[in-house]
Amino acid sequence: MVFVAHLSFVISNTLLTHYARWVEFLGGSVRDVGLVLGTAAIVAMLSRPFAGTYIDRLGARNTWLLGLVLFLVGLLAGIWIVQLNVWVYICRIMMLIGQGLVFTSGLTYVSQVAPRHRQTEAFAVFGSAGFVAMFLGPNLGDIILGTGERTSANFAILFGVAGALLIVSAFCLLLVRVPPVSQSKAPAGITGFISTVRRYWPGAVLVNTLTFSMICSIPFGFLPSYVDAVGLNGKALSGVGLFFIAYGGWGLVVRLSTRRVADQIGRRKVLISGLLLTSLGMFSFLLVNPQHAWTIFLPGLICGSGHALVFPAINALTMGCFPDKSKGTGSMLSLTVCDFGVVAAAPLFGFVADEIGYDALFALAGTMAFGAAAFYFCVSVPIWRERRLGISART
Repeated sequence: MVFVAHLSFVISNTLLTHYARWVEFLGGSVRDVGLVLGTAAIVAMLSRPFAGTYIDRLGARNTWLLGLVLFLVGLLAGIWIVQLNVWVYICRIMMLIGQGLVFTSGLTYVSQVAPRHRQTEAFAVFGSAGFVAMFLGPNLGDIILGTGERTSANFAILFGVAGALLIVSAFCLLLVRVPPVSQSKAPAGITGFISTVRRYWPGAVLVNTLTFSMICSIPFGFLPSYVDAVGLNGKALSGVGLFFIAYGGWGLVVRLSTRRVADQIGRRKVLISGLLLTSLGMFSFLLVNPQHAWTIFLPGLICGSGHALVFPAINALTMGCFPDKSKGTGSMLSLTVCDFGVVAAAPLFGFVADEIGYDALFALAGTMAFGAAAFYFCVSVPIWRERRLGISART
């Protein structure tokens, strides 16, 4: 039921990859799209520390449900909006705050119910819903909105379908058990968040979280602009569709086939391997031939493999440093770092792509991923030596 609840939510979330089209339908420009998405992202990021301790105090399932309600209200309220105004910003902020609560509460719940020696496997299976959603959500949205002139009815149906999926997710959550975890006694809000993070600081893994979140803004943010700039279009699908068929499809295969590897050979080794694959995937964009759209399959396959390895390893390493009663704070810390990475990457990568070119952007991202892998390898070597000597160390 937990997986079905998460799958329903992420399909609903990926349906809203068409959200920018709604802003434009209301009379906004591309600049307005950026203002709406950027403003909401910044406000949501600033709210993360306040929300983290409430997950520990209220329980993962309860805050998961609260996140679904916030997302649903912000989503359905859009049906009655007829022009671009402040309510669009408010609705988007509610959706992103709800989204953050859902994702972090879900990860917290999984970390509390899964045995410690199989947590990476649990994160891998839980996160595989995202790869499934990459296939279903955007394509279902295309079917609903169509290719012709769009009407308010099209967007009402889009939001209605997304809302129905959220209700399914909430219903499934009501059927799952509440994990027997003692309530955190840390102060609520920013004070409790800071004190808990200082006590259970996960260390160098956050550098990888920041780097990987920045790099993810390329396939999930800059890829459509790159495809349009180089004219990378196939006969049936654009380069974006071709990329995500490889990224999502092969990523799901890798995720499920390697779900136990990290718990067997070590999470740090899997994380470093995933970062190296991500680096290779970024550099492989340099081999894409605009005359042959299918060549974008190569970076899609490699980047999807890297994502499949990095995500569960990062979450297991971060959450493993926090006790069960504080895992909500640990999960929210990871999401806050991810948010900061996305916000920081947008102006930096946009400047590089615009002023120097996309090849320079891919080379920069590949170098960043390789540097993060090398840094984490150097940090991990002393820990591996301690283990060989029989000295306990955090995993």
